[in-house]
Amino acid sequence: MSTKKRLKLSAIALFISSLSVGTALAVENVNVDNFARAESDSMIRSQLSVIGDIGKLFHMRGPIPLDQQAIIRMNMDTLYSSVILDLSEPAVISLPDGGDRYISMQVINQDHYIYGNTEAGTYTLTKESTGSRYVTVSFRVLANANDPTDIMLANQLQDQISVNTPFVGVDLELPEWDQHQLKIARDALNTLALLGLDASKGLGLKNKVDPVHHLLSTASGWGGLPIENAAYEILSVENNEADAPYQVTVNDVPVDAFWSITVYNRDGFLEANDLGVNSYNSLTAKPNDDGSITINFGDCTPDKRNCLPITNGWNYLVRMYEPQAEVISGEWRFPELTKV
Repeated sequence: MSTKKRLKLSAIALFISSLSVGTALAVENVNVDNFARAESDSMIRSQLSVIGDIGKLFHMRGPIPLDQQAIIRMNMDTLYSSVILDLSEPAVISLPDGGDRYISMQVINQDHYIYGNTEAGTYTLTKESTGSRYVTVSFRVLANANDPTDIMLANQLQDQISVNTPFVGVDLELPEWDQHQLKIARDALNTLALLGLDASKGLGLKNKVDPVHHLLSTASGWGGLPIENAAYEILSVENNEADAPYQVTVNDVPVDAFWSITVYNRDGFLEANDLGVNSYNSLTAKPNDDGSITINFGDCTPDKRNCLPITNGWNYLVRMYEPQAEVISGEWRFPELTKV
């Protein structure tokens, strides 16, 4: 082979090598400092796989299809609507008046700092006011998952939400985060969160959250509402195997809206089961004769009311919407589950 050909092949090899190195360098490493940004960017990508385009308002018209869980620990109490916004230019959102029906709006920036609101009105969002170029705006509308008529009424309220943005269908410009590292971090933080996450300290504006609880909340409860809008308790039990049933009885939960309990698998996602039930709330659960509500976990039989199937490694999330002062202060806590 001539020297000229060898030099040409060497040049081609060097060029290909440089492309490989460039591609490798394009993948961003995930660490403790940037986990919230990496997780939020990944959630934006995941949501867009369902929504379709930036700037497009998407409505989930019924209970969450279990094969479309774009976010960890989604709820079964409300219908979701959402939009991903590019705030290179301002966007305007109108939140309708729900009357007696619960409706809320939340804005989540790329560092998982969150603003929530339940008041009807028109809101202008900018990159400066939210803290990042891209934001997720999520809406929740209360609906009884077992009542088609109620779902239809909730759909009508969803249709009154409006979003005005100049950027619709534009390209998403985000770094490629190392998904293996992201999963390692997420799994570790999820495990730690079960030992005592205080979501009231982890969800909200930057100047209102504790850095440690914010980090844990980003992994275990991405997209949760701030404490003034909803109180969350992410919990597990001593023996969280599928063959160990538990129950809890509760009465007079101090909330202005409603409360719920949802069961998740070890990874924090809703698991399909024969009953087709993952959650009960204060509106859908059948009360006891004294007005209290008993929720059963596991060993579901026809005579067990309000029973939620469980799987190995299960955990649960209590949501208290529009909590009263004693919940916000921590004076009142949801009762612990007892082994049956």
